[in-house]
Amino acid sequence: MTVNVQIDQKDQVWVQTEAGRLGQTPSEYIAHLVVAREDEFRALADQWVEATSFSSSIPQMVMHPAYQRVIGLGHSAVPLILQELQTRPAHWFWALKAITGEDPAADSTSYDDGVSAWIDWGRQRGYIS
Repeated sequence: MTVNVQIDQKDQVWVQTEAGRLGQTPSEYIAHLVVAREDEFRALADQWVEATSFSSSIPQMVMHPAYQRVIGLGHSAVPLILQELQTRPAHWFWALKAITGEDPAADSTSYDDGVSAWIDWGRQRGYIS
């Protein structure tokens, strides 16, 4: 899909897609992008959890295409992953480390300690409250 974005003299954002042209304020456009990113993340997370829920192989879990696509979302996925850890814990440590370059769970002695370390890290940096 081809998307062309222009901002006119009144700061109206115009998005031209194959489906037509949409006029929005910059904040409306950004809000739309945020919701779309959240929806994409949720769909990928659901797909990954469903496909790997019976796997005990971490390499197999983190190499799943949906998990790799979450990593590809980059830094915008970090608060979404951290929220996911809070509500539906799963092995998101690899993705968080790949995206952020940090590993607050490196010294954790259990999975629960690792979850707590990442949640604390996210709170300290303002990703989650």
